Amino acid sequence: MILKIAHRGASAYKPEDTIIAFQKALEMKADALGIDVHVCKSGEVVVIHDRTLRRITNGKGHVRDKTLTELKQLIVEGSAHIATLEETINFVDRKMKLDIELKERGCAEPTYRIVKNAIEKHGWLYDNFFISSFIRSELKTMKLLDNKIQLSVLFNWLLQFGVFRFAKKIGAYSINPSLLVTNKKLVDYAHKEGMKVFVWTVNKEKDITQMKRIGVDGIFSDFPDRLKKVL
Repeated sequence: MILKIAHRGASAYKPEDTIIAFQKALEMKADALGIDVHVCKSGEVVVIHDRTLRRITNGKGHVRDKTLTELKQLIVEGSAHIATLEETINFVDRKMKLDIELKERGCAEPTYRIVKNAIEKHGWLYDNFFISSFIRSELKTMKLLDNKIQLSVLFNWLLQFGVFRFAKKIGAYSINPSLLVTNKKLVDYAHKEGMKVFVWTVNKEKDITQMKRIGVDGIFSDFPDRLKKVL
């Protein structure tokens, strides 16, 4: 089975990385939810893609310079609000898996505490979570904190086998390449090395079909309904 992963929720239809986008992803029968996290000034882990607020909110400045109270006052794309990671986990309530991308240095430890709490106190399993990042130091930190966490190495450049060396070193569950660099040779090599391949971000039906043909294990899309239709 190819994992159908809603990229920032059903972000083609609702404001990205918000609860209403996650609700839409649930309605569209996504298997997993791909979200992005930062740590704000008051220490909470919040779900938002950018380091800055200007693109998708009515605020400005950096996420790390705002308290949670300040962030909660902002409007995302005119109709939603910024959620914390804990709120997101509580909302999903094990109905989907969660791929949590660590967007900045310093995210690993507070994210881990929240994930571990969900596992220990709320019935989540290690298998319900993937922790992904472009930032290798964050993945190393997560590995040191708990070697049972499933790690995913993100990359978007032309294939360099250094990615695989690093992924093997940390015992990564998957590599997560961009659509532009994903081909059958890459997928076959990853599988040979014992790793899954979750590709992002695949929005056209013809590309979804091609990724299915070459044997990827998961597909991130802004259109979870297209994943369901093709897969």
